[in-house]
Amino acid sequence: MKIRVLLLARHFGRDLSNFETVQRDLIRRIRSTGIDTPDAFKNRMSGEEARSMLQALISGSSDVAGINVYDDAGELINSSRPGPIPTINISDRAYFKQLKADPSSPDVAFALVRSRFTGNWTTVIAHRVVGPNGRFLASLHGAWHRPISRNSSNRWHSAMALRFRCCIKTERCWRAIPISSQ
Repeated sequence: MKIRVLLLARHFGRDLSNFETVQRDLIRRIRSTGIDTPDAFKNRMSGEEARSMLQALISGSSDVAGINVYDDAGELINSSRPGPIPTINISDRAYFKQLKADPSSPDVAFALVRSRFTGNWTTVIAHRVVGPNGRFLASLHGAWHRPISRNSSNRWHSAMALRFRCCIKTERCWRAIPISSQ
């Protein structure tokens, strides 16, 4: 079991790094606009232009289920997924509450959750988006599917649900981020 978990962690770490780059690039783009209020963020990121940008960012990635943008109240305001934007609210999820309420917590949260899009288990990588004044504006989520083989999805998510800690490289240092299941 230990060797399997280490192999899964190695695969996860390599692909996570690529996925993190996409999300961080998007956050840099958002911050460069100077948006400083939740309403301005919602107006800017809920349109078709923003949706096209989200779709372009994930094109060509088979592991990314989508990039979703939630406003400061936890309402889905945009998504890279095709079709109409569904009515989804994540304000009840612990990782969202922590990102919103605790500015001293890490800017990135991982959670193994049932997707409110599909009902399937998925690994969510959520980033806090703040304005220039430090005010919480939104949460940017990447839903990520990464089975190791065709039949390993359950093993993958089982390993992710273990209370192991996952290290990701941030812009300043390596930090351990707890993985929660909810």
